[in-house]
Amino acid sequence: MPPPGISKRNIFTVAILAVSVLTGAATTAQASTLTVFFSGSIDLTGMGGAADNSYSGFFTWDPASLPFETHPYTNLYHVESYQFLLNGVDRTIGPGGNGAGLVVNNDGDLNGGPGPYDALAFLAALDPGGPDLFILGFLTTDLSFWNTLDLPTDYNFLSMPTRLSLVSNESDEDEQVGDGGPFEASPTPVPEPATMTLTALGLAGVIARRRGRQRR
Repeated sequence: MPPPGISKRNIFTVAILAVSVLTGAATTAQASTLTVFFSGSIDLTGMGGAADNSYSGFFTWDPASLPFETHPYTNLYHVESYQFLLNGVDRTIGPGGNGAGLVVNNDGDLNGGPGPYDALAFLAALDPGGPDLFILGFLTTDLSFWNTLDLPTDYNFLSMPTRLSLVSNESDEDEQVGDGGPFEASPTPVPEPATMTLTALGLAGVIARRRGRQRR
């Protein structure tokens, strides 16, 4: 369940109405873009889908970007590029389209008013030209984490303890139709199990060849 104070009609869903999307990766702050890779699973039975749907992708933003919409406790930002995969299918709206955005929350209630949370939210549209369905992944913590409505300039925000995702249907009064719970987020790609297995096998092969050479 989302933290207390978040409603089905939350400020995050408003962000999708005018956003554009992200390109490139970086590891330094200020002068460079930042990229966060994410992965998780979401239950879409509320909209007639399956109970377990995997998703993954990345978001990239320029920390120097100005918000396209501002509120006393929330700023909404365009992104440089992004990718969103659902069940292995690329659902990115682009290139450079209108399918993603970021929301920075400071001392808010996650609905646009004053409250006890600092947060960063990632938003991606599910259907181009179809129902207004958006997946929202947000990292939250209490209001002592930061005192800004600017985009993060480094990866410190990844230490926020609460990570939740959901799907919102804006065409139906922002009804929550999917619940994803926690998700993974990091500055580097998260290897899938198959990739990790192949890597391990490759390393084992290298070691075996070296041992063979030493015996000869």
